[in-house]
Amino acid sequence: MNNPKPLLPLLARLLLCVCLLGANLSRAQDDSFDQLTMSGVAAFEQLRKEYYIGALYLESLSQTGEIGFGFAEKKRMELRITIDKWSPRRFGQQWNQAILINNSSERQREYEDDILAFIDMLKGNLVRGDRLTIDLDPGEATIVSINGERMFSSNKEDFFDLLLNTWIGQRPPSSDFKSSILTLDTDGKTTELLTRFEGLNPQEGREEIVARWRSSSQPQRPQNVVPSLARARAPDDGTTSRARRSDSAPRKKVEVEIERPVAQQDLQPEPAIELETPTLAAVTPNVTSTTPEPVSTPAASPSSSPAIAAASSDVQQQTAAQQEAEDAAKAEQARDELLTRYRSQVLRLTFLNTRYPNRAADLNQQGTVILQLTLDRAGKVLSMVEQQSSRHRLLNNAAQKAVRKTAPYPEIPAELTGDEVTIDIPFKFNL
Repeated sequence: MNNPKPLLPLLARLLLCVCLLGANLSRAQDDSFDQLTMSGVAAFEQLRKEYYIGALYLESLSQTGEIGFGFAEKKRMELRITIDKWSPRRFGQQWNQAILINNSSERQREYEDDILAFIDMLKGNLVRGDRLTIDLDPGEATIVSINGERMFSSNKEDFFDLLLNTWIGQRPPSSDFKSSILTLDTDGKTTELLTRFEGLNPQEGREEIVARWRSSSQPQRPQNVVPSLARARAPDDGTTSRARRSDSAPRKKVEVEIERPVAQQDLQPEPAIELETPTLAAVTPNVTSTTPEPVSTPAASPSSSPAIAAASSDVQQQTAAQQEAEDAAKAEQARDELLTRYRSQVLRLTFLNTRYPNRAADLNQQGTVILQLTLDRAGKVLSMVEQQSSRHRLLNNAAQKAVRKTAPYPEIPAELTGDEVTIDIPFKFNL
């Protein structure tokens, strides 16, 4: 009886051809991307839940499995959703955390607006069968689509590399994910994954639903808080009138701002104590003489050698103490930088869920609320204390609601020690 195992590579290649052909027929986007070659495919899981099967497409494959960043050629990241419901909040948290740990702070600041637009583009849940594509077009830069509907585009080509880093950067979802996304194997596991990937199609009516997300992407009420901490003013559509306001009176633009507080986490570490390192000459008796010493000199006094040894020991101790202080200062500085990055992530996620209450805006209510959060290592809110309250209950409740809607927050980075972290979040509501 013939062994059927040699047929697996052939079946895998046939399935790959079917996948590529099916992709050409099903997507109504730029046809040129349908001609790209699949580099690899992998399933993304978190907390034992599978969220999507991802595939990477390239114009040309490297023999070493390396991706050419910055090359003027097309690339595509495609996600086919496998989880029943992927909420906008969870989507934003997962992508934001992956971007944070795989890209430098300089790159994050450079693409801050694009990152926020990307993680906040969903206006409803992604569901099983939805397709999210991220295309790099050297002519149009980075384009993000859901079920063929363009949702977001960036005129910065390198933004694609920033997103791709979440798959193949220093901290990918897993080493197996990175390996599988860069190299398409022909084993049975990959064949099964390709079959599932091709079988995922948008549910009936999903294209229309996603199209409505785009049409309603411009909010009619106050926008979210801006991460740069500049004021965000919401456009007024002028369609709503109140009994206490005349129809002809212009509506006020409102803003919500999360200020950067001077919290304990933001204080610079105390400067390290610098010890002046004495030289041996400084502690050795300085003997001056105007007459030349004879060639044959008497032996040094017994006490001079111990004095030099003691001075040398003091120098070594002070040098060690200085090095220890410098190392401690560097470690403290690294911890503060990591804590600042984590705190910025908490602020960014909170701002996504911050809304100016409609009634508070109509009543001309303004004020500042400062909430102090204590988070455990899993990102769960252990306590929420009002360090400062506004005079208006509606504004106080809006701040607390933003925190409750955002929690739980991402896990505290492993490099930060301790069981919990305390963060102050100020909300400034201005009309």
